[in-house]
Amino acid sequence: MRQPLEGARAPQPNRRPGNLSLADLSAADTTLRQDLATWRGKSDNRCMLTIGSIVWGVTDIPAAVDFWTRALDYELREEPSDDWATLVPRDGDGVGLSLKLVTSNDARRHHIDLFTADQDAEVERLVGLGAVRDTEWTYEDGADYVVLTDPHGSPFCIVQT
Repeated sequence: MRQPLEGARAPQPNRRPGNLSLADLSAADTTLRQDLATWRGKSDNRCMLTIGSIVWGVTDIPAAVDFWTRALDYELREEPSDDWATLVPRDGDGVGLSLKLVTSNDARRHHIDLFTADQDAEVERLVGLGAVRDTEWTYEDGADYVVLTDPHGSPFCIVQT
C-alpha cells in the first residue's frame, strides 16, 4: 500500500525561503509560516501543496527499481512490496518516484521531463541502462528534447537546458 513520504525535514541553514515549504515547518512556527506565505505572494494562509511523489506505472517492480535508481541516482525509501516501491533522491533533495505495479501493457498517460546540460551524454547513458529511443516520435523543428522509453515502454524526455 502507498505510504506518504515520512516527515518533512527541518529547514536547512542558509536555505532561501523559496526552497522551503510549509511542510518544513511545525504548527508552532506560525510567524515563519505567515512570512513564507507572504514571500511567495500568498497573504492568506491558503494551503500550499508540493509534489511528494510521482507515481509511475510499471509491469515489473524489481526491474523498474533497478532502472530508475540508476537512472536518477535514487534509492529505495523502504523495502518494496510486490506491487509498490518508493524511490527517493540519494542526497535527500527532490521529489520521490513511486512505482506501482500495473497489469496493462497499454501506453501510460504520463511522462517525466528530465533536464540536463549534456543531453547527448545522458541519452547515451540511459540507453546503456536499458532505455530505448522512441523512433516513432515526430520532432518539431528546434526540439530541445529526446523521447526515450524505459524498459517497460513508458515514455520520458531528456530536455537540453
